[in-house]
Amino acid sequence: MNGDLLRVGLAPAMLLTGLVLGYGARKTGLLPERLGKSLHLANIIVFQANICWLTMWGVTWQSGFIRLPIVGLILSLALTFAGFGVARLHRFGRADRATFALGCGMSNLGSTGGMLVIRVLIDEAALQRALIFLLYWSVFAFLFCFPVARHYGGKARVRLGRLIAASVTDVRMLPLAGLLAGLALGAWGPPRPKVVGPIVFVLLAASGFAAMFAIGVTLHLRRIRDYVSVYVSQGVVKFVVGPAIMAVLAVVFGFAGVDVRVVMIQASMSQAFYSVMIANLFGLNVHMANSMFLVNTLAFLVLVFPILAMVI
Repeated sequence: MNGDLLRVGLAPAMLLTGLVLGYGARKTGLLPERLGKSLHLANIIVFQANICWLTMWGVTWQSGFIRLPIVGLILSLALTFAGFGVARLHRFGRADRATFALGCGMSNLGSTGGMLVIRVLIDEAALQRALIFLLYWSVFAFLFCFPVARHYGGKARVRLGRLIAASVTDVRMLPLAGLLAGLALGAWGPPRPKVVGPIVFVLLAASGFAAMFAIGVTLHLRRIRDYVSVYVSQGVVKFVVGPAIMAVLAVVFGFAGVDVRVVMIQASMSQAFYSVMIANLFGLNVHMANSMFLVNTLAFLVLVFPILAMVI
């Protein structure tokens, strides 16, 4: 139990430390802001790719689990398209539209977000369901979000087929290759050694720290006041529209018991820092992505998490 509590406290502490250190490194002139893109890329190659194959190697598949990643994919796509719709009301330019939409569609579902909340509010068995739920994430992020970001962040318009082809051959797609390799190992390879579990935890913590450090390097606190109306719109999409859509999906797909609690928590999560990473990598509005991420995360912690703690 004490180990579980330590992990629960360690994750947010490491994330906050990474953000503060990254912000301090830029403010003191130790690191230039332009280094943010390289830091995000290194995180993908060094940590994210290895997390994917090591985690998927340990998944034990059961009948009926396929519904979990399906509703996750439907929800993420629905929120992204809802984000594009709301972005038109704001009359954003191309890059800002994609920045806002991806900030709405990409949610913090993993070890620093949804999985952590599920472990705290429910139990270990629910955590396994959360891992199955996340199976769709790499496909959504790398085969949908990457081409979208490349399209809206580029100066020249490129056909969808070329965007997907470029994304598939991009070194930033290594996590997707890791996902496929892990699934292959789980199906046909040897059993995953027990030591891999602690290794994955260390990699997750390191990846979260690295991501927040990179965000801190590009964070400008004075820019937060530039996007006040954006925070309200995003909050409605993520914390009202998202749970409403998932409630309908839970009925349609026949979820019951712990599965309902898992999917409703995941549908209520704040913006993923992966959306900030993508904004850095593909030339979207980094300041807007950073500000949205920071405010939306704080709104979740202050407003949404207490409600989940009462009703879940």
